[in-house]
Amino acid sequence: MPRTSERKKLLRRAQKVLVKREAAAELRDLLSDEDSDEDDLDIYWALEYERLQATRYVLRTHMYLKRKNRWRKLLHNRLHTSDAEFLEDFRVKRSEFFGLVRLVQDDPAFKSLGGKPFRGGAELHLMVLLKYLGAYGNGNTAPAIGKLLGIGKGSVFNYLQRAVVAVLRLEDATITWPDRAERREISQRIQMKYGFVNCVRLTDGKLFPLATKPRHNGEDYYSRKSSYSVNALVTCDNAARIHSAFQASSIMIPAFKKPPKAQLHPDNSYFDTRLAKVRIKSEHCIGLLKMRFQCLREIRVKLGKKRKHMRRLIRFGMCACIFHNLLIAEPVPAEWQSELDKCITGELEDDDELNLAVPAEASGDERRSQLLGYMLEIRAQR
Repeated sequence: MPRTSERKKLLRRAQKVLVKREAAAELRDLLSDEDSDEDDLDIYWALEYERLQATRYVLRTHMYLKRKNRWRKLLHNRLHTSDAEFLEDFRVKRSEFFGLVRLVQDDPAFKSLGGKPFRGGAELHLMVLLKYLGAYGNGNTAPAIGKLLGIGKGSVFNYLQRAVVAVLRLEDATITWPDRAERREISQRIQMKYGFVNCVRLTDGKLFPLATKPRHNGEDYYSRKSSYSVNALVTCDNAARIHSAFQASSIMIPAFKKPPKAQLHPDNSYFDTRLAKVRIKSEHCIGLLKMRFQCLREIRVKLGKKRKHMRRLIRFGMCACIFHNLLIAEPVPAEWQSELDKCITGELEDDDELNLAVPAEASGDERRSQLLGYMLEIRAQR
């Protein structure tokens, strides 16, 4: 439904006033009542109505706020934005940011079909993408990003799309299976620390919550944590470097499962205990990924019936993984370390099942089973 503008509302009010004053002026003429003050008011309202008709915009200041170079101040002016503030906004240090820019600055996605570079070049495009990936909740909406960087909210999506295209071109060089020498080095590190022979990758599943229920088959996304989410399998090495997705095969070694109505064999239990200690590295990897890129804590991509919606979600996730691998060698900021420690010490997340109410249809020993699983996992980690 169309909305009436403020200018239109003021014009209607002024027109009503003019109609009333014209009627009053005619009555004064009939009564031969001369009143100079009322005549002056009639002239004032007539001029005010003409002014509103000649003005395209109302209630706008003469000194309009200029936002054109706001992003340059955020990036280059340390007096305007300190290093700590830049890290908080974009989840990378300035030196790391310029390193990422050098990797994609010549990408054709940042130029129009005529060869003219888009405003801001690679720097502004990466700032938009990093702000989107690094913000939680309403912080990664188009109006919020546009206001911060000084671009129109309608342009934010275009900047995001071009930046995603450029970053995804780094996938083949960033998310790869290790070569023979790297596999030997990784397997030796894992064997020396955890005892597993010829192990080069660790895999773990993770639920990434959705901000809203998907419009198509939304019930299929309802998870055990009483929220709508998508499930992802993350494969990494012991240095928390992410690898791409995999296909199940005989080289994937899972934990032993307790047989029905029987106890797990002590040898198998020992194997699972050792496996839990090395598996914590995959949790560390996922924890660092979600900590740096806060949008993964609550994904705000709306999923519908069209496949492009899920592709958009996956593309943003892949960009986060590419940035993660490129920054894996950089030291973790001190303020993030306590969050990382939760992955190792067993401190519960807010959305952990032990912090949620037990479903009404659950069995009587549901909570006990959850506590037992949690305590056994913590014992294995120690």
